Amino acid sequence: KTKVTKFDDNGDGLFERTVTDATQTDANNVITETISTVGKDGRLSSKTTRVTSADRKTVTVSRDVDGNNITDESDVIVTAADGSQTITTSEFHADGSLDSRVAKTSSADGLTVTTKTNQVGRKDGSGNDIFDRVVVDATSVNGTTGARTKTVTTTARPVSATVAGKLLSTDTLVTSADSLTRTETIDADGDGATDSVETDTT
Repeated sequence: KTKVTKFDDNGDGLFERTVTDATQTDANNVITETISTVGKDGRLSSKTTRVTSADRKTVTVSRDVDGNNITDESDVIVTAADGSQTITTSEFHADGSLDSRVAKTSSADGLTVTTKTNQVGRKDGSGNDIFDRVVVDATSVNGTTGARTKTVTTTARPVSATVAGKLLSTDTLVTSADSLTRTETIDADGDGATDSVETDTT
């Protein structure tokens, strides 16, 4: 399936841009959609490719923003069997090497979001990302009182796949069931001691 759209951006009767949206499904039921924009000189100006896996659980979006046929940005969206979803956003240098990457995982109920940041594109000897910072945003609801507790924990680079890095900060916000009282407790430097407590009652 292919759709071609031409644009006269300045009303001079000439088409400045031609956008081609082509979608195909291969023998393995993988769907590939490619959206290409070509200028009036016939040169490619940008291209976006979206590949959806056969089980529809993985979607990969690659963007060439300047038409040089090198991916500048990409998003990989993976939905796990438990309903959780991980979105990995990457930016690349002009030579195609990794510039930075952010991996954001949301639980199926949306109450826990973990964000890992590789700020400068570093990788270990096995080619795995070295994440500089990990932020866990977790919300829980007290079954008795109905109060909601939101805790945002920031840690430094993980020691290993199973051992978290040094605690950098913790911010805990407790909201009453009627939302009239909010208490925020902050450990700003990760030393385990409370640095500030603020209560706001409406």
